[in-house]
Amino acid sequence: MFKNFAIKSVGLFLLLLSLGTIAQNLSPEEIRQKMADIRKNTDWSDPAAAKSANEQIKNLSKQLMSAGSQSNAESENSNSNGGNDNQDAQKVQEMSQAMSEHKMQVYEQISKAAAAGEGADILLAEEIRKDIVEAYKEDDDKSIKNPEYLSNMTYLYLDLSMPGIDLVIDAMSNFQNIKILVITSKELPSYTNVSKILQNASKFPLEELYIINLKNFFTNVPPETFQFQNLKILELFQNNIKTVPSDLSKLKKLETLMLDMNPLLSIDEQVNALPSLKELGIEKTQIPNSEVDAMQQNKPNLKISY
Repeated sequence: MFKNFAIKSVGLFLLLLSLGTIAQNLSPEEIRQKMADIRKNTDWSDPAAAKSANEQIKNLSKQLMSAGSQSNAESENSNSNGGNDNQDAQKVQEMSQAMSEHKMQVYEQISKAAAAGEGADILLAEEIRKDIVEAYKEDDDKSIKNPEYLSNMTYLYLDLSMPGIDLVIDAMSNFQNIKILVITSKELPSYTNVSKILQNASKFPLEELYIINLKNFFTNVPPETFQFQNLKILELFQNNIKTVPSDLSKLKKLETLMLDMNPLLSIDEQVNALPSLKELGIEKTQIPNSEVDAMQQNKPNLKISY
């Protein structure tokens, strides 16, 4: 039953293709008749005979479609009245050729199903799926290739517990305009070299830097922190920092400094050396109230959260 169905399907498919007037030395009618004879006289139960017949029908169908393409193109070209019409005729010919190729692919799928016998799938969409996969294969590539995207990106978030974060850190030099850098860890970090991260960020025009929630994995503020002369916000809360280097005074434009939830003992000298500082966070630190009062007296406009 399937065999008869497949043969009838091929016959119907080929009938739809009969649009030409001449192909090589045979007319379309002669080509179709020859194909019908092959289908009628082939012993389809014989694999070798079936294969040979399929090849012959395949070649004849190509001739038939070529005749149709040529006829359509000539018809369009005969109606042309200038350069633009010639271009239109060329486009029509190209489209006709593409359609012929697609029809041939469909026919090949029907032929494969017929040769496979009863129960075989007729995968008419196989070639279309291939085209879709080819068109979108670059979407599977997770690397960023667009230089414009890299240059326009201003925010970079690094979760040090994320798998593969080291690859992102190694690629940081590709970014060009990062103004906000966040370094944190939602879980136990797999990468802890904050100095290396800041070295890779040395060319960033940073204005805001957040190194937060690294807890016992961040005990010292690395010197690379103070290389960003345009830094306005520096937040280092929920780590294990006991002292802040005097190099903090290099950040002349710093307006906000958050050091909450660190075992800090003192910060007044560093704060007094920051001319632009407007806000200071020192909640849950070990800084005594007497030092807070002294900082408030030296900087009456400074907002201190403690």
